[in-house]
Formats: sequence, structure tokens, C-alpha cells
Amino acid sequence: MSVKACCYWMISEMKVFDILGMNNMKKIMLLLIVGFGLNGLVLADNVANNKIACDDGADCFNLGLMYRKGEDVQQDDVKAVEYYQKACELSNGPGCSNLGFMYDTGKGVQKNVLKAVEYYQKSCELGEGASCGILGLMYEKGKKKGIQQDIMQAAKYFQKACELNKGLGCNKLGFMYDEGIGVQRDDTKAVKYYQKACELSDSLGCSILGFMYEKGEGIQQDDVQAVAYYHKACNLGEGTGCSNLGTMHYKGKGVKRSDSEALRYFEHGCDLNSSLACENYAKFKQTH
Repeated sequence: MSVKACCYWMISEMKVFDILGMNNMKKIMLLLIVGFGLNGLVLADNVANNKIACDDGADCFNLGLMYRKGEDVQQDDVKAVEYYQKACELSNGPGCSNLGFMYDTGKGVQKNVLKAVEYYQKSCELGEGASCGILGLMYEKGKKKGIQQDIMQAAKYFQKACELNKGLGCNKLGFMYDEGIGVQRDDTKAVKYYQKACELSDSLGCSILGFMYEKGEGIQQDDVQAVAYYHKACNLGEGTGCSNLGTMHYKGKGVKRSDSEALRYFEHGCDLNSSLACENYAKFKQTH
């Protein structure tokens, strides 16, 4: 595994565990769903108006949300599943996605990963990029997610998620091309997908794109562009991006050399739980 691949894996995994503070697979799945932007976990406006009838998929979906969250009704996961099921039958993508989540986590229904995959697939087919991304993650992880690992399938669903403008899907697809995982290694395509991920405000995509510009991998070397992407990554909360930006300021690469700016970005990156930034901050304080 390359240094970049190792860092990518560590950052991706550490983000989950740092935020959760525990190895809780149900919470991890919830975090991944949020990471892909699943709008189905956010209550719609005026959802109480749907109490009386469930005439179409959107109404059923909103009722499912009401019972899932306990808004204006007693919280009831079983009823939430019932309404998500009906919403899905009426071709409501978020309803299918949330139904997949319920089977995935065993909430309101017996846990059944194969059923979860079935509903995520239907949701993906209905244009829910979040579900496509989750399927990509499930096939990528394989047995860790309760299904047979299939990297080709993972790439297919990350591609679909990216086409539906889910930044994390583009990021994952970029990484696969970057490392030649499930696809032919292609730095140019890796840059393309990292670029789109960054445009969709995926912080890690911006940080990796900055690294590729700094090192000239798959694209013309350009320190000024590297600084720009590290800066965007840092502003989006990516601690490693802040650390790399601090290093650029410290070395005067692509930007005017400044110890004070280097220290500021090292400190900010450390506050964002980047171990690299914390290490650089400590070293800087010791020598200056």
C-alpha cells in the first residue's frame, strides 16, 4: 500500500471513529449515510399535515419520518418501517433508502443485510445517490458489511453516486483509479474524480487533489494550485489539508513564506484531530 493510500485509509477511518468515540457499527453506518448526503434522515417541513392520508410516496415517507423521529407522534420504529415500505412500493427513493437503513441496522425489523441491499439498490435505481454510495461501501468492505466483497460492483456504485453528484462517491472512485483498485490505474481519471469531489465540497477530495498538484501526479506540478486546494480542504474541515497548507507556508511553496501562518494552520489542523498537524505543531513549537 502506498503512503498516500495508507493516509487515505487512515483519514477515512479515523474520521468515523474520532466523531463517534466508539466502535459502534450502527452509528458508523448512520455516519456514512450522512456523509453521502441522505436527505431522508431530515424531517420535511409541515410533515404533520400527512397524518391523515398516505396517498403517495412522499406522504408515506414523511409519515415514516414522523414515527422514526417521534415528531408529533409516539416514536415507533415498527410503524416507521411500515410507512417506509409503502413509500418504497410507491417508488419513493428516500423511502426505499430509509427502509434499507432500517434492515441494515435492525431497527423496527429483524436485521437483514440482503434485504438492506435490495432496498438500497431500488433507491439507487430511483436516483438516490446516497444509496448508490452506501452500496459501493458495502461491496468494498464485503464481509465486514455482511455481503460478499465485490470491488467491481463497488466501483460501479461509486460511479453512479458520483454521476448523481455525491462528492464522497467521486472521492472513492478517484481513489480506486489512483491506486488501480477494481479498475485500471489511471492518474488522469483519478484527478478528474478528485476534482469533481472537491467541487462537491468533499474535503478529502480537495486535500488529495492538492497533494497531486504538489507532487505532479497525473497533472502538471503546480504549487499555487496545491495551496488553493489545501486551503479549500482546510476550510471544509479536513485537518490534513490544514497541515499540508501549514507546510507550504513554512517552506514558501506556492505562497509567501510565513512561520506565523504555518503555525496557525498546524494548530487549526490539530484542532480538527489531524495527528499529522498535531505532530507538526509540536515540532514547530519546540524549534521556534
